[in-house]
Amino acid sequence: MAPSDGTAAAMVPVSARTAARLDFLNSMTRSTSTRVLGLLGGSLTAQAARLLADEATDGRVALPQRTLAAMLGVQRPSLNKVLKELERDGLIRIGYSAIDILDPPKLARRGL
Repeated sequence: MAPSDGTAAAMVPVSARTAARLDFLNSMTRSTSTRVLGLLGGSLTAQAARLLADEATDGRVALPQRTLAAMLGVQRPSLNKVLKELERDGLIRIGYSAIDILDPPKLARRGL
């Protein structure tokens, strides 16, 4: 039986390099699960705002809308309506395969 702290015992001997890779994958999975759970709940607008705030690098989210929609588990047209609303409110600017974050603090508040 595996320990309850998120670690697992190998069924066969593994190298230190393999063990390090498995530890890395385990931490990435835990981090991703935490982010996904954090997006659940609230309106689609709040979920989208949180996702954009989390994914932004240097004020830009370089992902196409279809990818963002898939990350949220919604259809692209539904996400597009929300993005247009955020753009009308001056929080983002929608571009080709990227979204510029114009007002990060207000976008973060919209995600609450």
